Amino acid sequence: MKIALIGNGIQANLGALYLRNRFGDKLHITRIGPADRGGLPVVGESIIEITTHFMEGHLGLATYFRDNHLPKYALTYYFKIDPDNPEDRTYSVHCNERAPDDLRTVPGWTSPMNQPPSWLLNREVFDRDLHRMVDDQPAIHQIIGLVKDVEIRPGGQHLLTVQGEDGTMQTVEADWVIDLTGRKQLLGRKLNLVVKPDGQRDCFWFRLKGFDRELLKNINALGPMPAGPGEEYHYERYYSTHHFMGRGFWIWNIPMKDVDGSDMMSIGFTSHPDYFEGNVKNIDDFLMYTDQSHRVVSDLVRSGTVDDTNMMKRYHYVVKQVYSPDRWAIVGDAAYAPDPLFSNGLAFGVIQWDQIGEMLMRDLEGRLDDQYVHTLSDALRIHRSHIRLILHLTSSKHATSWAKFVRNILSIWARKRSIAGRWKCWMIFVVFMNREQREDGFGMNIPGRFWKK
Repeated sequence: MKIALIGNGIQANLGALYLRNRFGDKLHITRIGPADRGGLPVVGESIIEITTHFMEGHLGLATYFRDNHLPKYALTYYFKIDPDNPEDRTYSVHCNERAPDDLRTVPGWTSPMNQPPSWLLNREVFDRDLHRMVDDQPAIHQIIGLVKDVEIRPGGQHLLTVQGEDGTMQTVEADWVIDLTGRKQLLGRKLNLVVKPDGQRDCFWFRLKGFDRELLKNINALGPMPAGPGEEYHYERYYSTHHFMGRGFWIWNIPMKDVDGSDMMSIGFTSHPDYFEGNVKNIDDFLMYTDQSHRVVSDLVRSGTVDDTNMMKRYHYVVKQVYSPDRWAIVGDAAYAPDPLFSNGLAFGVIQWDQIGEMLMRDLEGRLDDQYVHTLSDALRIHRSHIRLILHLTSSKHATSWAKFVRNILSIWARKRSIAGRWKCWMIFVVFMNREQREDGFGMNIPGRFWKK
């Protein structure tokens, strides 16, 4: 079976390795894309547990991560108690308090923090190394060039028109076509599937070097603390993804390891233009707004040197369909550009690779049916909608009350020992989400049976 992977970014290379490892010689894999990304910005330095499970379990990257990147101990959220007072540094801080009971110990890990659930990636380094891993697989056929057009044929046997680096044209035939072209959205645009929903986002981000990491501790932190030195599952809070929450915006701080092993940090300002009236387009704007809200962040930035900056405006989009019985798929940034609050951009992609693997297995066995393909496509769309609703609430006018509500309901849920007790907490959560949806016109339907009775 012939598989054409259109693209040469992180998802294309992850997919090429995954399909090769899982299917071996059963698939003829061709990756078609430019020699490099052409200087396009990268995001997604913070990966979550489901992404880690995929990369370590299916691709065998645990030792690579240990040797080249930083451990990540979940997510840390900072909610300012008095958001209108720039001088106040009192925060309600929410972090990972204890270890899950099923984490593996990374071989050779010498730190007392010996069970990192996920990783903080220097994407420049990771993308380079991942590309080399694919290059070292002679069974993965590579064509350097750009796909100019795709002729989708019902049932497969698609035709791709490819322009090489020297301008020559060639035609490639494939049973399955998988679009991994990122924001170029080759198939999404061709098939008129791209949607720009309400609740747009703006984002300005940069990488920082030579900073004083101790400045992140200059807050009055209320709430649970990580386990201390000598206690079970001790970790240093620095090794997490830091989220400073504001009204209509939030700021990420993601520690990374530079090429020479020194400290580097990705810092970004994500805003909801319906609720945040500012316009962060450069470092001066960033410092102006953080001076008014989170001075611990602006102090950190001023202690270092800005390495580069990037910006995207109104970047949020989705596609109406990600899989087709006609044997095409749209994966990763080609399918959606989410708010990165939960570090789930790469996670959606690896979920898709598992789904695509199952579809390909059924196809090889002659038992792939249309309903199965539609079910997987709809499942991913519904999951994205739930994430969008939570993101909407955390960045809207209800952000403060939402944070308090979630904190309280999860605290009660954790204390409930019975299934019935926890189910009641979940019902309250669903009703609250539905009320917020109806008030703010958010584009997701929650089944009526959860709130009408």
